[in-house]
Amino acid sequence: MELHLDSLISQGSYLAGYGDNRDWECEIVHKVESIDLCEYLQKLLQEVPRIYFVKIDIGGAEFEIIHKLLDLGLHEKIKYIACETHERYFSDGEQKLHDLHAHIASKNAKNILLDWI
Repeated sequence: MELHLDSLISQGSYLAGYGDNRDWECEIVHKVESIDLCEYLQKLLQEVPRIYFVKIDIGGAEFEIIHKLLDLGLHEKIKYIACETHERYFSDGEQKLHDLHAHIASKNAKNILLDWI
């Protein structure tokens, strides 16, 4: 079976070819490698002085990543960080969002936009 871009779907860390029925039960599945975004950004910042824009939309892991960006001070080397939060996916999502806003404020980070859609 040959894969074409218009016949691919993804879910989490998987990319699959679906044919005509767009069903997850398909013949070809490709595991996609995942990376630590903060580690990647740290390595990138060894090569470039500043990053202009980072968009984060990864279905719920944004909270942990933004907290880590703040703790590592990486936000200071990125002009804009746009993030779609997915608090609706968690029973304590509103608390997670509140805690993240508090952490952002404690670092005086004015470059993080959490309402990106």
